[in-house]
Amino acid sequence: RLHTRLGTLYLMVPKVRKGGYIPFFVAEKKRSEAALMSLVQEAFINGVSTRKV
Repeated sequence: RLHTRLGTLYLMVPKVRKGGYIPFFVAEKKRSEAALMSLVQEAFINGVSTRKV
């Protein structure tokens, strides 16, 4: 879960065979809405579709 000003987002994080994967904006264990917004903006600018995600 990621808590933002607009509410709580429930993230689906892929599982990997060895170890674990934690996105950089969740790893710090604080509200990092700015990092998430930056990631979404960059994906939009680069034309990443929801199918690729």
